[in-house]
Amino acid sequence: MSYLVKVQNFFLKNDPDRYYLAKRITRTFREDEDAVMARLEEIYAKGGPKKLKVKDIDNQVKKSGFSTEKKDSGFSIEKKESGFSIENT
Repeated sequence: MSYLVKVQNFFLKNDPDRYYLAKRITRTFREDEDAVMARLEEIYAKGGPKKLKVKDIDNQVKKSGFSTEKKDSGFSIEKKESGFSIENT
């Protein structure tokens, strides 16, 4: 199963309203499948992004300095030198 399909299936199961974010997440974090899936599992194990705080994941993401935000989605996706974070906005 491809990375995109895994993320799409995750959102279909856990948060269908945010399904459209799957493509953006997989493009932004191309080389970070395991870290992204682990972080999404962590977020939704705690009840979803409603009470989510910023959390940097060190040494799991290549340094690219990429950042993107979409406030109407309820998510902010950032890729920093120290790692990445997916947070509730």
